[in-house]
Amino acid sequence: TGRNDWRSVLAKENRSFFYPAADVSIILSDAISGLKESEWIDALKIRGGYSQVGQVSIGPYQLQTTFNQNYGYPYSSGGGFGLGNTLVSPDLKPEITTSMETGFDLDLKKYSASIGMTVYKSNTVNQTIPVQISSASGFNTFLTNVGEVENKGLETYLQATPIETSFGLSAMFRVTYTLNRNEVISLAEGTTELNIGSLGQGRIVAKVGKPFPYVTVTKYNRTEDGRVIVNPITG
Repeated sequence: TGRNDWRSVLAKENRSFFYPAADVSIILSDAISGLKESEWIDALKIRGGYSQVGQVSIGPYQLQTTFNQNYGYPYSSGGGFGLGNTLVSPDLKPEITTSMETGFDLDLKKYSASIGMTVYKSNTVNQTIPVQISSASGFNTFLTNVGEVENKGLETYLQATPIETSFGLSAMFRVTYTLNRNEVISLAEGTTELNIGSLGQGRIVAKVGKPFPYVTVTKYNRTEDGRVIVNPITG
């Protein structure tokens, strides 16, 4: 399949974006004669898929900095208007996530058991992220496209019905296991860390080689007996 979207909230040259998807599977228990006659295997399927998904994370008119109504400004007795505190890149592009996965599903005749596993990897580029900037610029945040983030992992399951009687009593169990690893692959050129926000005494950052989001904190340097080391010049 293929899909093309046009989003008028973006600049004219970035409004159109295309993303395809494809899935394929084969039932080996039907394709291989030896598996058809198996006393254990009821069905065996292997599958794979590739897809791209695009999205735009801004609303109408957000490419332009707008004025908002402020009460008590410029005078306490009346209202006024103030410029928004978020600056938006005029060249924002859609976020594109490319995903690949493969796996299998195996149904066994005995105990109505089923086993399956899926291995996947997805990469997202041009994420739209608000980055903190100096307030001396007149703004607090800058909304822009940033780098690439990768997710990869696996999902497995095991299901069986060990007890099934002729008068309708049965007992079934299902066990699942999921693993996901997330990593920032790249940021803006020449940048290895971006400050996204704050959390208490810590900072929320996007950092190359680390999961996203990543929380960093500071700590005091101490002597071997636990005393805080104070800089004699700056205190």
